[in-house]
Amino acid sequence: MPTDFNLFGIGPLELLALLVLVLILFNPRDIGNGAKNFGRFINKLTRSENFKLIQQTSREIQNLPARLAQEAEIEDLRKTGDALKADINSVGQQLRGATNEALQEASSAVKDANATVKSNLADPAAAQSGAPGDGAADPYAAWKPKGPDQPA
Repeated sequence: MPTDFNLFGIGPLELLALLVLVLILFNPRDIGNGAKNFGRFINKLTRSENFKLIQQTSREIQNLPARLAQEAEIEDLRKTGDALKADINSVGQQLRGATNEALQEASSAVKDANATVKSNLADPAAAQSGAPGDGAADPYAAWKPKGPDQPA
C-alpha cells in the first residue's frame, strides 16, 4: 500500500502551496463567487458544440486502432475469398474438360457401335457365322429340324 499522499499527481506540500496561492490571489470572501463562476464556465464549456466535437474526435481516435484492425481483417477475408473463387473456377474448368473428354469418348463409342450394328445388319451371315467370307450360312440352321434328306 502506497504511503505517499498524491492527489492528481500533486503531493501534500504542493497542494498546500496551491491553497495558499489561491488565498493570496483571491480574497477569502471572493473564493465562493470565484468557484461559482468557475463552475458556470465549466458548465458552458461542456455544453458547447466545440467541446462535443472534441470529445467525439477523441473517441474516434481511441477507437481507430480497433477499427483499423477490423478493416485489415476484412481485407484478409476478402483476399481469402478471392483465392477460394480462383480455386473453385480452376476446379470447374477441370471438371468441364473431363466432362467434354468423357462426352467425346462416349460419342466415339456410340459411333463405333452404330457402325458395327450397321455392318452386321448389312451382312447378317458374316455376323452370325463369325467367318467373314461365308455368306451362304443360314443363321436359323440350328433350329431347323434335320430330316433324312439333310444329314447332320
